[in-house]
Amino acid sequence: MKGKIINRKILKRKTGLIRILTALAAAVLLTCCAGIGLAGAIPDLHTVEPEASAGAFQFRNGAGWGDTAAAIQEKEGQAMVERKQGDWAILYTQSRVEVSRYFADLVYMFYQDKLRMITYDFGTDSGSGSFGYLTGALSSVYGEMSEAESGDVIRVMDQIYPGYYSESLVTGVKQWTAADGTLIYLYYYAAEAFAILYVSPSAGIPGGGQYITNGL
Repeated sequence: MKGKIINRKILKRKTGLIRILTALAAAVLLTCCAGIGLAGAIPDLHTVEPEASAGAFQFRNGAGWGDTAAAIQEKEGQAMVERKQGDWAILYTQSRVEVSRYFADLVYMFYQDKLRMITYDFGTDSGSGSFGYLTGALSSVYGEMSEAESGDVIRVMDQIYPGYYSESLVTGVKQWTAADGTLIYLYYYAAEAFAILYVSPSAGIPGGGQYITNGL
């Protein structure tokens, strides 16, 4: 009974972003049917993952694009929750992890057991000035920052949960590009709630860029 109570508390703590990511299967089905395309900077998901090189993106604890869920769990070395549906899976920490000088929920996203996206969800708990501080911190790691459009984030997240974000919700979008083409976004998704999203160069979703042309 005690274990069940603890699990309920953990689940209640999870932010909206983690809850929506558990609906990946339905979202992917909708995306494929709708033929929603990604921005040109994000190629097809079925692109073969290149071998690691000196310029390859490296995340915390040595995680890299193309890693399996089992490899990520081993590298994280802590209890994580996995949700699977079809070709998709997500893996997230049961407790918040330290990021810079703050704490966030950490979510890894896989397609056919290959890591494709990562997000840190800070919610509203990080305090005043944290968004600005993280902007500077990310620039110190990835170089020059550029202002991005809300649509850039929405196009990516629509592949996971179509229609969840609107331009009025996603604001203050900052973007960095790593040496291997990895895209990094820092943005607000609600009042005072913000996230960092890392997108693999191979993170296109099935159906992206594929249009139904019958009758055209």
